[in-house]
This record gives sequence, C-alpha cells and structure tokens, in this order.
Amino acid sequence: MSKLLLTFRTILLLLFVQSICYAQEYRPEKVSKKAVQFYEKAFEKASQNETREAISFLQQA
Repeated sequence: MSKLLLTFRTILLLLFVQSICYAQEYRPEKVSKKAVQFYEKAFEKASQNETREAISFLQQA
C-alpha cells in the first residue's frame, strides 16, 4: 500500500512540476515592440540613476 501511495505521489509531483515549467514559457515574438522600447528606455534611465523616469517608462511598458 505504501509503495503504491509513493508512486502516486511521485506521478502527481511530476505532473505538477511539468505544468509549472510550461507556464513559465517565454516567447519574445509575442512581446510588444513598443513595450520593449519602453523597457530599454527605463533600463537606460535606471543606469543613469534617474529612478523616477525609469519607473515611468516601466509603467508605460
């Protein structure tokens, strides 16, 4: 009985991990070009310690 329960738990765990991995899929072609431009501007502003401007660009992205 305990071996069957352990096997069942292992299968459930593997299915759960697989669904999490699939949910984290990233497709760069689906990211808006405008959002990428705002993100790049925000990164540039953050590098120059212009935090408020960087936050503004990130909110627009």
